[in-house]
Amino acid sequence: MKRILILSIFFTAFGMATGFGQSADRPDLRENCNTCQGQQNSFIILNSYFSDSNGNPRENICDGGGPYFISILYSSNRQNNVHNLRIMADILKKNISDPDGDPIESTYIERFVGTVSPCQNSPCSIQIPIPDLDFVCANEFYELSNALVVFTPNNNSNLANSYSCDNYNPAQCSGGLSVPIEVGSLSYNFDYIYECIEGEDPLISFFLTSLFGGNPTQSYSINWQYTINPGNITGTSTDFNLTDVSIPAGSTFSVNLTVNQGTLEGTPIPLNGSVPEALTYDDVFDQVTIVDIDENIPTETGSIDIEFNDDGDFFYYWSSFDDEDFYSEESRIEDLPEGTYKLTIVDTQTGTCRSEIFNIARILPIELANFNAVLSSTSRLAELLWSTTKEWENSHFEIERSDDGVKAFQKIGQVTGMGWSDEIVDYAFEDKELPLRSGPVYYRLKQVDYNGTYAYSKTMMVRLPAVQFTQGVWRAYPNPSKVGESFRISLMESTAYQGEAITMRLLNSLTATAPLTFQNETELNQHLSQVMPYAPKGLLIVELQWGNKVEHIKVMRK
Repeated sequence: MKRILILSIFFTAFGMATGFGQSADRPDLRENCNTCQGQQNSFIILNSYFSDSNGNPRENICDGGGPYFISILYSSNRQNNVHNLRIMADILKKNISDPDGDPIESTYIERFVGTVSPCQNSPCSIQIPIPDLDFVCANEFYELSNALVVFTPNNNSNLANSYSCDNYNPAQCSGGLSVPIEVGSLSYNFDYIYECIEGEDPLISFFLTSLFGGNPTQSYSINWQYTINPGNITGTSTDFNLTDVSIPAGSTFSVNLTVNQGTLEGTPIPLNGSVPEALTYDDVFDQVTIVDIDENIPTETGSIDIEFNDDGDFFYYWSSFDDEDFYSEESRIEDLPEGTYKLTIVDTQTGTCRSEIFNIARILPIELANFNAVLSSTSRLAELLWSTTKEWENSHFEIERSDDGVKAFQKIGQVTGMGWSDEIVDYAFEDKELPLRSGPVYYRLKQVDYNGTYAYSKTMMVRLPAVQFTQGVWRAYPNPSKVGESFRISLMESTAYQGEAITMRLLNSLTATAPLTFQNETELNQHLSQVMPYAPKGLLIVELQWGNKVEHIKVMRK
């Protein structure tokens, strides 16, 4: 192991000058001086960190109180000691969220160090006093920027108190260096927000509000741990921010965040909170009147009229998924084109909020009795149910889904219509290919006549719960397996599987199969025994979904 030599430099009666700014006798040689020409970079700054005067990393820099020092780790290709060594640099305070942006503050330093060892075979360290940088210890980091190091090969003159450009040989230097100033501790905090409630379980996101310390050019290790009650539901995440956690209204939660970096270990930060009981539909609305558009009247527009419950004290506003400029704080909105409108209601007494989606649609050439979208409680699928009481030239229904608001609908299926009917006709469609992410998913029906004309139904929404990715619940054997042979999937962790239906996909680098759903492990393995002998060589991923859990199993085919 290489030994690090610590050279403690004290700026006292030993002839070493200190100063935080430039003067006529001690100019900034980075300006109007031909420094660092020829054999430059013979002195290399490897790293820098906040320290005490002896070079020990300072861990309590956020506690306040000087004096302050930075230690500069360096090496050199010089054979002998260097003399009259002087460092000029800017210490930049920068925003950790915008590291390439303009600095928050810039402090110029110029320090005479004197004679130092060349340190060819192991790094050495010198200590530089610095002014109080007004440490906030929140979202800033510090950088030793545009550093210039100059020195003389001999000690014939003493340049401690004054110097000029001519005193330093342009070849005896190192210029233009910028390195982060590391902090020997980690300081951080976080907070949470929850969205307005559109379903039973609002989504809560926990996010870092401050992060300070360590080396900002290196990655941080993030560890979230949370518990939700009632139910003692636990979870973990290593994402930078813990987003879209589904927590039932009225529940309490406990979250711990730990940030590490290399050998630096942060102190766990706890946060406890609760999700208020949701505003129900009846809490908010007394009466809702929607007037759709009659397609036989080209100039007709729609309207939505809300009568609020007298018991509440609400602030509310309208927005539109189809027109980003639409905004209204009126209880009645009118002259509305076809589209989807969102009403956000905030209880001014409790701060809880709720949002409701309303649709202005053209009156369908069929009579649609109802349309509902329901998320299955046992399988990760959505069931769409609708009925008609009358149909005239009804060719088919196209089922459209959007995973990104209501602006990106795509066709996911089709159901044939009855054509002509004066009786109640029931229809159903199952969406088994739900996205793995959590959050709202929107559905609508596109009713198409035989002549190609069409009209849309209202938009329905289901909220997908957060997916928990598991490891080691299932096992594939034999693994590796041979081409021409099958393999089996076996349950290894019985507590993680409660008899839910299992949806499986097979993936490789080129394609993925359509998802198939099986009622149990036996059905799954019966299917694998039929198809796997034909699977090609190479790496195969078996994706299993059950409930809100997903696991990916790697299988090598030889």
